[in-house]
Amino acid sequence: MIRAVLFDWGNTLMRDCPEQSGPMSAWEVVEAMPNAESCLQRISSRVPCFLATNARDSSKADICTALRRVRLHSYISDIFCFRETGQLKPDAGYFAWICEKLQLDAGEIMLVGDDLATDYRGATAAGLAAVLYDPAGKHPDIEHRISDLSQLSLAMFH
Repeated sequence: MIRAVLFDWGNTLMRDCPEQSGPMSAWEVVEAMPNAESCLQRISSRVPCFLATNARDSSKADICTALRRVRLHSYISDIFCFRETGQLKPDAGYFAWICEKLQLDAGEIMLVGDDLATDYRGATAAGLAAVLYDPAGKHPDIEHRISDLSQLSLAMFH
């Protein structure tokens, strides 16, 4: 049973703009991904939702500020970033650190992210349930794949 959901940040919950630099919280324009708020609202009413990111430019406070700008902050129970974990996805240690912090077994956690190697394969290798967010449809062969955040369901792993 899934007891927590980790969401990747850039291009999963919020649009990453490569032409921007520095912490996303300081960018002139920030944007939530389509249906991110309704997805978080629906999923967080059933299990706690967390943010798991490799972003190096942003602290937890910076990330929370960026989430607040697009009204997503209230759905996120905690933020796991490089500055806190000292590790990066897809390292097994990154996911083990989060499992320990949440006091959950890997199989009780679902990660949703847009990067096949870093998010999906990294999480599955560490024993987590994983869903690839693939709006462009680049990876039709992946079993647990969604093209829109509105398609995310905890029942995918029951």
